[in-house]
Amino acid sequence: MADGVKLDAKWMLNAAMLSQPVDLTAIVTLSKNNPEEFFKDDDVVFTLIHKLLNNPNSDMSDMVRKEKFCKAMRHIITLL
Repeated sequence: MADGVKLDAKWMLNAAMLSQPVDLTAIVTLSKNNPEEFFKDDDVVFTLIHKLLNNPNSDMSDMVRKEKFCKAMRHIITLL
């Protein structure tokens, strides 16, 4: 990847959703460093909630991922 290339929240979330099990580390880091990135696209926060928090599949929504989801949301809601 070239220097200076920034990946947006939607791209990072899509990449995380493709990993098995889902790895939210990059999402948590982005939410801490640049929480405003999550508001650039309308469906990023919705997708986090709908596909990760409420998903019955344990590869997508086990306790570790729910904890990381909560950390990310804590950073994101500081902007509201």
